Amino acid sequence: MIGSAGDDSIAGLKGADLLDGGAGYDTLRYSRDERHGGTKGITANLSTGKVVDGFGTVDTVKNFEAVTGTFSGDRFIGDAKDNTFRGLAGIDSYDGGAGFDTVNLAGETGDGQTHGARVDLRLATGQIIDDGCGNTETLVSIEKIRGTQFGDDIILGAGDAKADGRGGDDRLTAGLGENELRGGDGADTFVFQSAADSPAGTTKRDFIVDFRADEGDRIDLSALGVTLEFAGEAGLSAGSARLAYAYNTDGNTIVSADLDGDGSANLQFLLQGKIALTQEDFILS
Repeated sequence: MIGSAGDDSIAGLKGADLLDGGAGYDTLRYSRDERHGGTKGITANLSTGKVVDGFGTVDTVKNFEAVTGTFSGDRFIGDAKDNTFRGLAGIDSYDGGAGFDTVNLAGETGDGQTHGARVDLRLATGQIIDDGCGNTETLVSIEKIRGTQFGDDIILGAGDAKADGRGGDDRLTAGLGENELRGGDGADTFVFQSAADSPAGTTKRDFIVDFRADEGDRIDLSALGVTLEFAGEAGLSAGSARLAYAYNTDGNTIVSADLDGDGSANLQFLLQGKIALTQEDFILS
């Protein structure tokens, strides 16, 4: 089976299949194996081009960037591309390899997902504390987490990473790397725990893609250990710990926090678009 020049989703089902995604960002889909008699989880290795499917037979694959697994325990191994893996139910394991790789925790009808996921990329193992189905799973070389339709709790780690909460009221906590945070629908909370999470300057500032005060989104700075005075567009000045914002030439909003009262920002992050912020948009204590 050979895909088109676009983004294809291909399911080989039973048998030892030869699958070629062709051009585009293409997905191997094994979530239908169970309804056709497959009872096993898959082992998908994009670096070798071999997938042991839900029937226990080996597919030969090439030119695929993404894999959707089964409702059983699956194993995913990436290649040098930017891969996306979706494990569904079961205790899954993920190794993205090279590239900027994503684990998508979105459920599918029948997989038993009943609640939001809990993820902590600071952990060495078991970073997916709960996948929304009650399973604990381990990630290796995964840089982006996409959440569920429910409220997720995602904590990023030391490396550059992205979090996408999707549906529900999510809690997204920045890590030490350069982060992109997207809450999606719902009243989402974006958390910064130290100045090191998003230091002032242009190299490691974090980016909140979709801050929506009208949806109940808030930015939680309460763990910084200092009571900040909200200064709005008045800016920072020496003498007190202050929180201010301004607009840059790219049309985005820069939020700056002076934690020691010297008039200079210690913590700084970006919001997409020009947003008129108020004190009510923040949790300061």
